[in-house]
Amino acid sequence: MSARPRSVVVAVAIPVVVAVVAVAVGLGTPGAAAICVGDRTVSKSALDGQLAEWADLEAAGIRTTAGAVSADAGATVATFAVYELLIERFLRRVGETVVAEDRQLARAAAGQIPGFADQPASFRTRYVEQQAAFAALGRLVGTDDQGAAALRVLRREARRSGVEVAPVYGRWSPVQVAVVPVVPPPVR
Repeated sequence: MSARPRSVVVAVAIPVVVAVVAVAVGLGTPGAAAICVGDRTVSKSALDGQLAEWADLEAAGIRTTAGAVSADAGATVATFAVYELLIERFLRRVGETVVAEDRQLARAAAGQIPGFADQPASFRTRYVEQQAAFAALGRLVGTDDQGAAALRVLRREARRSGVEVAPVYGRWSPVQVAVVPVVPPPVR
C-alpha cells in the first residue's frame, strides 16, 4: 500500500517539473525571444542569424571562430537590435516614419564598408534598414558629436517600454543605454 502513494506523487511531480522547466526555457524553440522591447520582440533565431552574418563580415573584425563572435561584439549587435526597436517606438509615438532620404543616407554609408557588397542580401537589407532608422532619429532630434540627443531619446523610450534581453546575449544596462556582456562570477 505504501508504494501506491509514492507512485502517484512521482506521476504528478514529473509532469509539473517538466512543464515548469519548459516554460522557463521557452520550450527551446528557435522563435523564443532574445530581445523584448515593450510588445515587440526579436527572436533568438533572428538575432543568431544576424550575429552569424556579422561574424562573416571581414571588415567588422569581430569573428572569434567560424560563424561566432565575442561576447562584446554580440552585446553590440544586440544593442543595435534594441535601438532599432526603440527608434520604431519613438517614430510611431511622434507620428513619423523612416523616409526615402533616410534609406538613401544609409545605403551611401553602407557602400563605404569594405566587403559590404559581398554580404548576403538579407544582411545588406537588414543593415540598411537599421541604419535608416538611426538616420530618421538623427533627422528628428538632431545630431551632435557624442550622440547625446539620440541617447536621451533612446533612454526615455527604454524607460517607457521596458527592455529585456535573454542572458545568453548580455543584459540591458539602463545607465549605459546598451546591452552589456554578462560577466560570470569569479571562480573561488
